[in-house]
Order: sequence, then C-alpha cells, then structure tokens
Amino acid sequence: MQRINGIRKKIGMYEWLCILLLYMPFHYYICECLFSETKIDNMIRDVVIVIMFVIILYKSKLKIGRHDMFVVMNCIIITIFAVCSFIKNGYPATFNILSTYIIPQLIFIVCSRIKITYEQYRNINNIMVFELAIIAIYGLFQAFVLGDDFLIRIGYPNDGYVLSGYSYYISGYFGNQRSVGTFISPNVCGVVLAIAICVYFCSNIISIKRKKLLIIFLIIGLVGTFSRSAIIGLLLSMIIISFISGKKIKITKRSLTIGIASFLFVIVIILYVDSRYLGGLFGDMVLRTLSSAFNKSDPSAKAHAKDLLEPLSIILNHPFGLGFGNNGPVALDVSVKANIVESSFYLMIYELGIVLGMLFFVPYFCVIIDTFRNKKYRNYLPAAISIAVCFTYVLLPNVQTYEILFYSFMYMGFYYNPCIKKIYIKQ
Repeated sequence: MQRINGIRKKIGMYEWLCILLLYMPFHYYICECLFSETKIDNMIRDVVIVIMFVIILYKSKLKIGRHDMFVVMNCIIITIFAVCSFIKNGYPATFNILSTYIIPQLIFIVCSRIKITYEQYRNINNIMVFELAIIAIYGLFQAFVLGDDFLIRIGYPNDGYVLSGYSYYISGYFGNQRSVGTFISPNVCGVVLAIAICVYFCSNIISIKRKKLLIIFLIIGLVGTFSRSAIIGLLLSMIIISFISGKKIKITKRSLTIGIASFLFVIVIILYVDSRYLGGLFGDMVLRTLSSAFNKSDPSAKAHAKDLLEPLSIILNHPFGLGFGNNGPVALDVSVKANIVESSFYLMIYELGIVLGMLFFVPYFCVIIDTFRNKKYRNYLPAAISIAVCFTYVLLPNVQTYEILFYSFMYMGFYYNPCIKKIYIKQ
C-alpha cells in the first residue's frame, strides 16, 4: 500500500505530460497500424488530457484566467455547433472532428497552470528535440531505404500497390515517397519537425549532449519531408523572432570559419551517402522541389494558389458556414460528399462561419502580439511556433491534425504560465 501511494506521488501532472510527449509521435503507428482492429486505444491520449484538465481546473477552484477565455469560448462554441449539426445533418465524422479541435486545446489550460521547475521545463524541451530528431532520421531511412512497401505492409492507406494520396510522393518521382516519420503524412511530419527546430533555436533551456548533431538530424529530416510550407514557415518564424528579440549576431572569423567548414562537411557527407546508397535520388528530389516551385511547374504549388482563391465565393455565399463535421480531410475519410478545402483558415470558416471560424485562431495571434508588446519577457518560443504553424494553416488543412494542435497549444499555454515567467525573469 505504501508503495502504491509512493508511485502516485511520483507520477504527477509533470510526469503525465512527459508521458504524453513521448507517446504523441507514435500514436498513428500504435493505434492505426499496430492495433487497427480496435478504436478504444485512440481515446487514450484524450482521456489523459481530459483528466489532467479536470484536475488542474479543480486545483485552481474553477477559475478561468484572462488568457484562457478564448480557449474556453472556442470549446463551448465548437461543441454547440457540433451537437446542433449532428442533430440536423448526422454527419458521421462530427464527433471525431469535435474531439480533434477541442481536446488539444485543453492542454493550453493545463500548461498555463501546471507547477513546473526549471529542470522540468528543460526536460520537456529536451524530449521534444531528442525524440523528434530520432524520428527525423528514422523517417529518412524508412522513405529512402525501406520504401513505401513498408508503409503499405504496416497499414498506411493504400490501393494495394502505392500509398493513397499524391502528397506521399514528389511530382516526377512517383514511387519514391517523402518522409513521413511516424506520422500520417509528410506535411504533418514537416510541421512537427519545424516545431522541434523552433524549440532548439528559440529556447535556451535545453541541455543535451551532442545537440548539434541532433539539429542536423532535424534539419535533414525536415528537408526529407519536402514540405515547403513547413520549411518556409520555419524560416519566416526565425526572421520575425530575430527581429522581435533584437539580437545582434556577432560573427567572428573563427566562428565563421567553423560554421562554413561544418556546413560543407555535412553537405559532403549527405552527398556521399546519397550517391553511394541512394543513387543520387535524395539530391535530385530536393532540386526538383526547389526548381518546380520557382518555375511554377509543380502541380502542388499551382493547386495552393488555386485553393486560396476559389473558396472565397463559397465563403461569401455562406457566411455562417457549411455545417459542422462535413469539411476537411477527416470528414472525407468517411464521406465522399465532404467539402474539401486546403487552407485551415477556410476550413474553420466552413465549419463555424466567418467570425467564429477566425475566433479559433485568436490564441495564436494573442501569443504573437503579446510577444511583440512584452519584449522584456524573453520567452520567444511560443510565438515562433505560432508563426510557423499559422503559415502552414494558410496553405494546408493542418487544423485537423491532433499532433500539431497539441504541440502548439502546449507551448502557448507555457507562455502564460507564472512558473515559466519566473524562470525567464531570473535568467
């Protein structure tokens, strides 16, 4: 009995959060590939987050803070829309989409109130960087060595011969897949790796041996996803954050020499491995991706431009939305009549209407604006993640991706956490 009580004391909110972080990247492998016969395991992360949310709310005596208001409003509004829409239309994906939107938002309130020490916050950042760096390298090995046959065998969506969906492949290289890591798609993997890179560069609260090797893994892994939206979003984020922080980069001759030498060394290693074991495939696919984006020959780039203009007429004709639960890729999985739109901003407008649809993204905007306004609080990481993620929202329906919502709302919650603020003030 004493041993059980001791375990309970050791496994607190922080420990459960670490368990969630370790589990999150492997959810698709575990629930959709390994145990595809049952759907109960899909609820594990939902149940853990809800329990954490209830406990943290109970401990704070049901008080709702100023920064929690938009999250609470979003959850209430989305739930009302979902219930009313299901009663009226009975869309089969309604409650699956509802949980995808709501549950990750609850982690915001958990992380904004959890009592956390410097060492614990450092460990969380360490987990993010280390775990996703390993997944990045694994993703490259899977994509360019094991190939799409491996993903088909373990249960990824397919037609028996190739993976279902053009997003798994680069135009002109059909049969040679983009890296998905352990996630459902290359674009999702790209955004999550971009978040990990933000953690590496924008948080000075990490301590991992050979961390420079890990950032190389992350960057190469991100390139291997060929997700231009994630790459551009990351670069845009780094530029804006460097402007906000006002940091002046001091470059000495020694650091410049070491930097150039290290960069060239990594490039030579990549070229050697690519030439020796992959027949130059990786390099060719990178060049194809870059050149097609500039010469406008890539169908994906053309589709993005088209997808940003065509839905406008639909939105103007339906300012209160098209009905919750019948929009986006999650709805398409169970209904051929689902409304397809690429931009996450348009997708939420399809779900909730113009005003309430944009309300969903207000927490992201608040973190970015507060970071601009309060430069003395030098926690730039949540804003960096918000900028990178919001850029991908412009082009892709990532708002229906559980992992992206979880990671972004987790760090946004940390931004408003008093314990985290004290850590940065002491620094």
